[in-house]
Amino acid sequence: MSMKIEIHSNEKMSQSGSSLLKLIQNDDMPNLDLVVRESIQNSLDARKTDANFVNIKFNINEFVAERLNNELEDVTAALNRKYTEQKYKFLSIRDSNTVGLTGEQNFYNLTDDNHGNVTKLIYEICEPQQNEGAGGSWGIGKTVYFRLGTAGLVIYYSRIKLPNGEFQSRLAVTLVEDESKPDSVVPAYGNVNSRKRGIAWWGQSIGENATCPINDEEYIKSFLSIFGLAPYENDETGTMIIIPYIDEKKLLDHNYRSHKKNNEDVRVTWLNSLEEALEVSIQRWYAPRLFNPYYQFGCYLKAYVNDKAISVDKMRPVFRVVQSLYNHAIEKIGMMDLLDEKGVNVNVEQINYNRVDGNAIATIAYCKVDKELLRMTPPDNDYDPYVYINKAPYAEDKNTPILCMLRKPGMIVAYETESDWTKGVPETYLDEFLFCVVVLKSESKLKNYDMTVEEYIRQSEHADHTKWTDHDIKNATSKYKLVYNLVTKTRKALKKAYTVTEKHESGRMNTNLGLKFAKALLPTIGSGNLPSTKHKKETSSGHHPKIRNAKLKVGEVLKYDRNEIVIPVSFSLPKKSKRYVAGLTIATEQGSIKLKDWYEKYQLDYPFYIKKVQIVSIKNNSERPLSIQMSVDNLFNEVDVKDLKFKLEKSNKGPAVTFEIDKDSDDVDVVVETRFTMHIDKRDLEPELVKYEEEGHK
Repeated sequence: MSMKIEIHSNEKMSQSGSSLLKLIQNDDMPNLDLVVRESIQNSLDARKTDANFVNIKFNINEFVAERLNNELEDVTAALNRKYTEQKYKFLSIRDSNTVGLTGEQNFYNLTDDNHGNVTKLIYEICEPQQNEGAGGSWGIGKTVYFRLGTAGLVIYYSRIKLPNGEFQSRLAVTLVEDESKPDSVVPAYGNVNSRKRGIAWWGQSIGENATCPINDEEYIKSFLSIFGLAPYENDETGTMIIIPYIDEKKLLDHNYRSHKKNNEDVRVTWLNSLEEALEVSIQRWYAPRLFNPYYQFGCYLKAYVNDKAISVDKMRPVFRVVQSLYNHAIEKIGMMDLLDEKGVNVNVEQINYNRVDGNAIATIAYCKVDKELLRMTPPDNDYDPYVYINKAPYAEDKNTPILCMLRKPGMIVAYETESDWTKGVPETYLDEFLFCVVVLKSESKLKNYDMTVEEYIRQSEHADHTKWTDHDIKNATSKYKLVYNLVTKTRKALKKAYTVTEKHESGRMNTNLGLKFAKALLPTIGSGNLPSTKHKKETSSGHHPKIRNAKLKVGEVLKYDRNEIVIPVSFSLPKKSKRYVAGLTIATEQGSIKLKDWYEKYQLDYPFYIKKVQIVSIKNNSERPLSIQMSVDNLFNEVDVKDLKFKLEKSNKGPAVTFEIDKDSDDVDVVVETRFTMHIDKRDLEPELVKYEEEGHK
């Protein structure tokens, strides 16, 4: 038994294979990225209503060409001439927790516009999705499948649950090729002298030159064995797409984008492997939803490449930053949140537009991160973010902002670095990067029109879903400028946040910003003086100098923003030091006021407090320095490391204002390096970090 052919006939206004292949030409995006975006979005759109997540598995392997060719009526000989090697590679994309390719499978029995997934995906072009929050159109985006393999063949296998409760499998094959090429394989329909159309389907025959998907379970099982793939079983439903005859080198070369460093071309390592290229592509476009149980619309994504999960701990730091910003925007911060873990200050703002009920059209979350967080420093030496997002080459002396936006499906629509979204936003120095994620308020509704913000934006996207634009709405009394307001107000927020915090080359605040603001952002040592920029001489012995008195020293500010700063603080504890408590005070003309007394004395909220303390390293005079990556914060406020206990003490008002170190050992000097993250609400008061209490061993 072989699959029967149905050849696309010559009809007026009908498509040819060559015209279909040009429908979604996108010179800015590699074919591999287009396939990842299209396939995952189709699977997410077909999710089961009660599913917590959707599984998608990409698999790259080999198959025997002759076994496949023999199953395809009328093109077997042509395919055997075209593909003379014994084995070729294929890519399969299998989803589960989805409903599969549902609907009437016989195209010729359709009587209304409710065609179902099976018809839209296999037999039609340009049929849009109607579901609220869907990714877009099945019709045009799917043509990228035919460009991925060198033969233009795409195999569709699905298993669905019928209304009567029974399960049904469906198998069909489509071929779309450039009919004008000399090695095209689809013959003309009818008269041999007729014009070729370059389009054909295979399945079970239902009449002259008419087919529909095959349902025979045994035949389907045998057909899938050509690729070493197993059918769905038990109560599983879903869809598998198989693309044979892929050229791995060609795909990787097409994925290549020129990046230069020191005037030399950089070819990234993941373009040496299709498996790794897929892993990066999936993260690039689906980071917000990938293994993220906090995804706000209930059904997150689990993705695998050759059975390896792209879990959060396996994600590249660049895309973990994107996921973290998304979670901050929806106010869901998890245990593996990279930005929270590293003490990065994240700003979250709502973007409003008065022609929307409730005004909210989006939430933006943004921050600055350094090279160390992105693992760009030794020993990792990872690539910069622009390489990961296929954007501009390495900057000469500054880094442009990186902004991305998304709506309900959780797919990144685009990354913007130099556009209206970022125009005028201050660039950063080469050692740090500004990230911003724009999360649409999908459920908000337009005023005076029955349409959600999600649907308005969805209708503005083209087939490749890479841009948002304002557009006319049928029967609306005036044009909505939702996108214009979103872009300009996002840009304004970023400019406001970072224009006022430019860093002077010396590392101190720009004095033009005003003394009060500078004081609010630059905590002092107990004496009230700014941190010294002079370096102490190191001892030549290689041992730490003897510590006589307990001390704390505040270094230069590492990060600062409108409401938070991160500063290094060093604690030097002598042998006999048992307990040391540092705390915040407010410097006034009458003297310093301990912050813990502030509320009791003035009944006022704290103007600033300690949000988090990261323990960076511990050194003593008998052992090698111990590098630490542990933190205490207002949720987990105690941690033990060797003979030391660190505690962030909450006040009666709530937030922490003191940090305590307890030392059990009385025979070694200890130096503890930390990073304090402080939250600041009032800029007209000057904070100090000083010794509150000290206790020694007897």
